[in-house]
Amino acid sequence: MNIEASSVIEHNAILVGKVERPWSPKGQILGAVLSFEGKSETALLHIKQVAAEDPSDRLLNLRIGEEVRVKITIAMENGVRKVRASEKDLVTDQEIADKLNALPEASVLAASVVNVASYGVFVELDGAIKKKGLVHNKNMFEASGMSLKEFGQLSPGKEVTVRILSARVDEKGTLRLDLAFAPLTFSKDLVKADAG
Repeated sequence: MNIEASSVIEHNAILVGKVERPWSPKGQILGAVLSFEGKSETALLHIKQVAAEDPSDRLLNLRIGEEVRVKITIAMENGVRKVRASEKDLVTDQEIADKLNALPEASVLAASVVNVASYGVFVELDGAIKKKGLVHNKNMFEASGMSLKEFGQLSPGKEVTVRILSARVDEKGTLRLDLAFAPLTFSKDLVKADAG
């Protein structure tokens, strides 16, 4: 069987795909299979690559034939070509840095602890922007409102609130988030990091 080169999906291509069917291993919808006009391959849009505040809800509301704009990643796993799609990869790190830097100075963001190190705590922002950042030791106590006991109980998965001190893209093109813990006085103060 001959496959024309033009019908094969290319790595890093930005395409508009149509939802062909849900991907639901073990009966739970965890993604959508996308097809592309003129292409012989399909791609999986996994729930982790959906750019929405509630990816599960977005997936449940996708309709067969609905168009979705994605960036393609191709990998080989055990000799098998895997074509994956991502909405999140369409948003560049510089765009994310610009959005986070544009937030009002006192904005409090929801986050979850990823790892605790001797020099600080790594957290991941909640919401559509699932980016990791560091609360360095020197910024841990800055107006955090946390007690020493609470600091001692920080562990992976713990929900916390943070403020953005700086968001920048370094010389290697990597997004660097410098954060400080923040007190949460009212739930209305909480901002979810949104890519939109």
